[in-house]
Amino acid sequence: MEAAIAASRTLRPALPGEVGALATVRVEDGAITIEDAGGPLFTPASFPSGLDGVLAHLANLGVAQGLRELEGEHGIRADALAIELGTVQDGRKRPLPDHGAVLGLRDRYYLNLELRVQRPLFVHVLNLSARGKLTLLTHFARGGVVLDRGHPAVLIGQRADGAVIGVGLRWPDGLPRSGLPRLTEFIVIATPTITDLSGLETRELMGMRSGGNQLQRALAQLCDGRYRDASGLGARDGFLVKRLSVLLDPDETSTGDLACERA
Repeated sequence: MEAAIAASRTLRPALPGEVGALATVRVEDGAITIEDAGGPLFTPASFPSGLDGVLAHLANLGVAQGLRELEGEHGIRADALAIELGTVQDGRKRPLPDHGAVLGLRDRYYLNLELRVQRPLFVHVLNLSARGKLTLLTHFARGGVVLDRGHPAVLIGQRADGAVIGVGLRWPDGLPRSGLPRLTEFIVIATPTITDLSGLETRELMGMRSGGNQLQRALAQLCDGRYRDASGLGARDGFLVKRLSVLLDPDETSTGDLACERA
């Protein structure tokens, strides 16, 4: 197990006492388990026959963490977009904080993105599950949803007829339902030009193109571990990454409760 991780381009064993490990891998009684502080993340795999699948899961967790670490302004200011996450109740939008709300499986969420600058932007929204699975929510516009003067906003969770119904929540397949609520994240990415991010979805991670703009090179590096020089890039090569999250509780029945409060 240690040799397989060490041979990976994107993974390495954590040092003793190192903070920020992706997961803990255990090999016991012919089975491999992957867990984090909240407990198991996947169903146990057989050892050694299931080793390749385990490494793929770990690589996906690594890409997810690398994407989180890209959060911030990279040539595009954060105030270029107004981003609102919320739930839908009886057709009405109820805004939530960017982080800390607890939702149940009966809840439905929306994401509203509104342009706040003069120049057009292309926006992508990805869902990141607790198991590191990335799903492109703006799959209907693979190069990014264009926001400009004519169409300054997009609402994820709105039907073609204008009704706001929200998007349903789903517990990740294979993730035990016992223990603490699990983090579900939303990654908003804005670029100044058309940028195809469809290869970033988990089922296609190994196919992420290494060429293209600065963002595509950074994401390809996350997938295969190969360094790519990002020097000499112009203003049209920048991007913005914004992360939002909720805690998903399979037993939670109320909507939008805060995870905790401080006096």
